[in-house]
Amino acid sequence: MAFTRADIRAILGEAHTEDIENRLIALHLGVVDPLKDSVQTYKTDAEKLPGVQKELDDLKKAGNAAEVQAAFDAYKQQVEGEKANAAKTSAVRAALKAAGVNRDEFADLLLGKVDLSKVELDGDKVKDADGLIAPLKGSYAGCFGTVTDKGTPPANPPAGGGKGMTKDQILAIKDPAEQRMAIAQNLDLFNK
Repeated sequence: MAFTRADIRAILGEAHTEDIENRLIALHLGVVDPLKDSVQTYKTDAEKLPGVQKELDDLKKAGNAAEVQAAFDAYKQQVEGEKANAAKTSAVRAALKAAGVNRDEFADLLLGKVDLSKVELDGDKVKDADGLIAPLKGSYAGCFGTVTDKGTPPANPPAGGGKGMTKDQILAIKDPAEQRMAIAQNLDLFNK
């Protein structure tokens, strides 16, 4: 609603003078003009808002893309490290076998003692394999060389000349568990 000179005359009635009217208009303009300027500033800012929002969204996407790229690079580096360690492990295992490690379990044990970060490969073989294995041979000499497995020695025959119990002796046993065991040991007596 506009504030006009007619409104001032109506409100003041007979007390109205040209000087009062001019002063009220000046006061009114002193309040309204800065408000109009503020409205214009807000309109201009509001027109810029969609562009600013788009820029913010683009920055967020770029920030997310940077985070995703950093996570991907870290994962890629981890996978490459694991591949390199797998290749080094395979080469060290082959070098240990060539050096005469006598069991796979010993090879696994000795692999745990090797610092793979210090191992250098020449193709698929360990550079300076002798230098790598020499300290292991000194500390774990029992893991190298040939092993001859001996079988279990034969059991001694039972006392009494190898003579087992008779059928009557087995049937005379009072304890059922002992009797079943004796029957199992002398099945040939009961299969006739």
